[in-house]
Amino acid sequence: MKITWKIIVPVALLAVIGAVLMSLSPAVDNSSKTENSSADRHANPRSAAPKAGKAKNVRAKNETPIEAESGTRMHVELAGSDGYDDLSPEMKRLMDEIQLCLDTEDRKSLTKACEKIAKIQQERGRDAVPASVRAKAVEAIGLFLPASLAELVDFMADSDPEVVESVFDQLDNLLNDTTIGDKELSGMLVAMSKVLSDEDSIDSMAMAIDCNMRNSVKVATYCKIIKTGTPEVVTRMKESIAEMMEVEVSDLPSNPKVLENQLNEWLEENPDGEDDADFYKGVDD
Repeated sequence: MKITWKIIVPVALLAVIGAVLMSLSPAVDNSSKTENSSADRHANPRSAAPKAGKAKNVRAKNETPIEAESGTRMHVELAGSDGYDDLSPEMKRLMDEIQLCLDTEDRKSLTKACEKIAKIQQERGRDAVPASVRAKAVEAIGLFLPASLAELVDFMADSDPEVVESVFDQLDNLLNDTTIGDKELSGMLVAMSKVLSDEDSIDSMAMAIDCNMRNSVKVATYCKIIKTGTPEVVTRMKESIAEMMEVEVSDLPSNPKVLENQLNEWLEENPDGEDDADFYKGVDD
């Protein structure tokens, strides 16, 4: 049988068409499956998403990444400090709050933290708040002096060595602050004198009165302190008064009113200089 081109050509075309259809078939199937899968997801969105595992280290609500990083860093730094690991969870949280106030210079939050300390001590006793936490609070208070003087005064009666040292450091910085005028300084020292008992802090107070006040303010300060100061402060102030008046301490009258009169007599003989008001008013920042 003789094969002609009329037969070969149609057969070849059919073969080519068959091959093309076979190659397109998987793509059509996959497309169909994809469309079906998409339809299923729209019908049941929860089935499309894999179940998430329990989240770890999730940031608190409304906490920014910077705050989260700062809090983590702060916790690590405190964890390495002496005594931090021995604190109760409650005291660790309080310590963290105070450290955050220092890091962010947040006076309002520090006041709240100090109020927490005062409340705990009132309800459970002074030592219910460990000395390390009290000392950290004093350190933070020093950042806002003189505005935070009231908070500092609350810690001045503390007898724990760690807290006393922290109070002295902040007091020393305050008394060397040249932006504070002598009248403002007088008011601060009178307030402090009602609670201070630490010898070093009282010596710093005496030096501040002697060196940083004009005579009229100095006399007014002595008169107030000998009436309201602690026994330790009054004893030290009398030593300063005797030195200023060039007499022996034993020669001073024990009656505060009589001593006040003698101080005013001394002031009449030693009035303020013409430039003292400007000199002792404090230096602007």
